[in-house]
Amino acid sequence: MKKITLLLALLISSIGLAQQTVIEDFEGSPTIEGFEGLTSATIKDDPATGGTNGKTFQLVTSTTGNGWQGAQVDLASGTLADLTIDKTISVDIYSTTAFFVMAKVEDKVSATPSPAAANTQSHTGSGWETITFTFTTGSDGTATANGLYSRVAFFPNRKSTDDGWNAPVIGLTIYIDNITSEAQIETSSPQVVVEDFEGTPTIEGFEGLTSATIQDDPATGGTNGKTFQLVTSTSGQPWQGAQVDLATGTVIDLTTDKTVSVDIYSTTAFSIMARWKIN
Repeated sequence: MKKITLLLALLISSIGLAQQTVIEDFEGSPTIEGFEGLTSATIKDDPATGGTNGKTFQLVTSTTGNGWQGAQVDLASGTLADLTIDKTISVDIYSTTAFFVMAKVEDKVSATPSPAAANTQSHTGSGWETITFTFTTGSDGTATANGLYSRVAFFPNRKSTDDGWNAPVIGLTIYIDNITSEAQIETSSPQVVVEDFEGTPTIEGFEGLTSATIQDDPATGGTNGKTFQLVTSTSGQPWQGAQVDLATGTVIDLTTDKTVSVDIYSTTAFSIMARWKIN
């Protein structure tokens, strides 16, 4: 048997996304910044017992900071949230205290920026909850979202009436993960990761392959997180292999740039063929 592990795979220069997709899962090193007296904004492990969310974005409020304290996330270079038609983003938020949070999207990269937009939603304090923000309400005096956005900011001290900030500030520790929206990759951007196997992609082995499964990085001290492991079978067909179906709505664009880069781990020399097809 030969074990082959695919790490942080499938880089492509330009993709089109027809449906919502995760645009930030905090498994890398995104640019984040706390402001207005927030105690901290840091990357932490999933706080839930036995949680499977991996790395998350932790915000800790300060009772001595401003009511509008919060933290912002700059999306990966070249990745933009597209709120032109679908005005929503979904975010996984963990808290053991009920509270209201305002999310605000901003465009910090365009010469003519899309209008800032904000929306406030509630969290029941039951642990991980998926919160959907709809940017049509004009919360905090903002406009309806329309266009592309490069930054999402979170304000965890919003009043339930959405007309200001709690005073005094409520002491909170919350965690954020999996910012999801329709997205667009700037055509001038460098290649970007379209599958890192940290989620639950659809994979399938065929023609006698022993296994095709998600496993931890096999390298000693490796930092690649989850990977896609293939184990060949000496009794299977020579053309045995495995396929990865990209997330729904994700399309690889090889119109101009004909290349895809894949990180592969093996302790045995071998040759491999990659094949791309439209189902």
